[in-house]
Amino acid sequence: MRGKIQISVHQAMIYQVSIVLGTALLFVPSITTKFARQDAWISVILALLGGDGQPLGRHQLGPALPP
Repeated sequence: MRGKIQISVHQAMIYQVSIVLGTALLFVPSITTKFARQDAWISVILALLGGDGQPLGRHQLGPALPP
């Protein structure tokens, strides 16, 4: 390995958001419509809010946590 490569907190947040949103776009609609039926749109909104909380929380806690 050439050297230690580090990414910034901002880059880590973008990476995590892209993973969460990519997964949500693929799997959440089919799973929620299976169980929620006509109320699936409410479930998708709640899942999106929950999925967005993880990377945003990590972004806020990033500077306080050790590398």
